[in-house]
Amino acid sequence: MGIEFDRVGFITMFTVNAVLWMKLLFCLIKQGGAKVKAGARAPEDAKFFKNRKQGYINDEPIDDKQRHLLENVERWNNIVGNDLEQLPFGILIAWVSLPFTKSVPAYVACTIIFGLSRVLFSISYAYALQPWRSVFYSTALLAVLGLAINGFVGLADL
Repeated sequence: MGIEFDRVGFITMFTVNAVLWMKLLFCLIKQGGAKVKAGARAPEDAKFFKNRKQGYINDEPIDDKQRHLLENVERWNNIVGNDLEQLPFGILIAWVSLPFTKSVPAYVACTIIFGLSRVLFSISYAYALQPWRSVFYSTALLAVLGLAINGFVGLADL
């Protein structure tokens, strides 16, 4: 007796995984671009960016434009950091619960809600949209909780 996967659940999870990976890649690119514009990359990287001084520590006075650039760096650092904290566990719980899920429609719904909420969280964070950022963050967490409960209920039936 091997582990069986529901086809729709598998396709849904695979698709959500691919979308979340592309979203993370996009966020990493945006994070790197924000660092370049703010001059916040490693000092040795300056040779790759003409006319842009780079370095972790800048003793020069900060004007409003530079402050905005540095705030944008921190925003993208936080978006990427949050993804690195939340995505692995959400994806792990989704994959692990798939073979044992009690309700495939609930699994599919929670998986889609998780993926969509994580994308909308990043957009909301990037554009400073509160309370939407918190709403989407919480919705993604609740979706993962739903996946875990659905998996545990299915395990109880074994």
